[in-house]
Amino acid sequence: MKDQQILVIGVLVNPFAGIGGSVALKGSDGEDTRDEALRRGARQQAPERMSRALMSLVGIPNVTVLYLLIKDFIHIH
Repeated sequence: MKDQQILVIGVLVNPFAGIGGSVALKGSDGEDTRDEALRRGARQQAPERMSRALMSLVGIPNVTVLYLLIKDFIHIH
């Protein structure tokens, strides 16, 4: 019996990636900028976009999709 190879992909998503763009801010680096983006009505889109990208892999032979979404994260200072 021939060994099957399985594709394993690990992805770490910054939930604030690109959050400033939709509300005309330049970038999303820094807590103040993120807070301002949220104040202006921006919403986190990166996790949803990554989810859609990963789901497009479902059904490909020898590919298993494991998706873990952590809504809260820890600030380390």
